[in-house]
Amino acid sequence: MIQVNVGEMITEETLAVLPTYSETGHLHSNVLTLSGDKILEKPPLHFIKESCTFYGGDFKGKVNHARSVLKGKRMLPILISETFAYCMLPVGTIMDKASAWIAYNHVDNVISHGERSMVIFRNKREVVVDMRKAPLERQLYKGARLISTHLIREKLAMMQNQVHKAADGKGYYIYFTPPK
Repeated sequence: MIQVNVGEMITEETLAVLPTYSETGHLHSNVLTLSGDKILEKPPLHFIKESCTFYGGDFKGKVNHARSVLKGKRMLPILISETFAYCMLPVGTIMDKASAWIAYNHVDNVISHGERSMVIFRNKREVVVDMRKAPLERQLYKGARLISTHLIREKLAMMQNQVHKAADGKGYYIYFTPPK
């Protein structure tokens, strides 16, 4: 049985956000999770934007961040939560309210399915999306690059903070030069 919920956010359980239409023709989101499916009465893009805000940022800022890391302009993955590294990959253009979104962390494999692709998640659940295999694999690469860049920057900032604490608190200095 599929539940209809109004207030949900992307979590570590989210596998995908797919567009679906109600009987009256309204665009909704079918959110696939590890614990079942949920229909939200909002388009996928609105759900993505609300999740960005919930985790402390706005969609535009997250797009600009992805653009600065990936040097691209199209089909950019979005790091919904930097703290939890929730990365969602658009299946289509990021500004299309009806684009599907796939959770990078749950993808196990992608199989060609004609003009489309079958995404196989780590829990062996499958979903067919409107994107060929090669572009979807590039999306996965972009997601990995976005997450790894974020983690490296976070680690460098933490190391620099530790260096400053050591220099200030012990009376001696430790010199640290970040890699170029």
